[in-house]
Amino acid sequence: MRTYWIEQLPGMPELPYCCAGPVRPERVTSTFIEEGYFVEYFDYPYDRQRTVAMLFGPREFVVRCHPVFSTIQALDRSSVVEFSYGNVFRTLRQFPEAAVHYKIVKELYEKKVADRLVLARIESDEDRFRFVREKQGWVLSRVPDGLIAGYLGVSRERLAELKRGV
Repeated sequence: MRTYWIEQLPGMPELPYCCAGPVRPERVTSTFIEEGYFVEYFDYPYDRQRTVAMLFGPREFVVRCHPVFSTIQALDRSSVVEFSYGNVFRTLRQFPEAAVHYKIVKELYEKKVADRLVLARIESDEDRFRFVREKQGWVLSRVPDGLIAGYLGVSRERLAELKRGV
């Protein structure tokens, strides 16, 4: 059975099996953000608050962390380009040299996931705040405080203290 990286976040339960349907050529596999900012949140389990999984900005690729429970939402005006499975495979067959670019995109996403898992395991909220400021500084100025608080695992009040430097 497939596991998803989101299950590695502290406190996240094992996900139930859910069939997202067959992978068809027209199914979107990733989205490139030309302009705008996005949040990916997770609505499972249903008896608790949403888990903010990832935050994405311009020139990044969005790949859902789960085909059913993950929701991607624009935070502002945006422009994106979607890539379906069919488009990716067709491009790789017609232009084998594109595999180099695909590998780079994959590595960048894997690095983003690894950073998110590191963030989730940092004990101190001050250290988590510093980590986000260093790795994704734009988050602190572009993303609503409620989402940032969820991303950092702190209350809105504590986030306000961290921003003030308390």
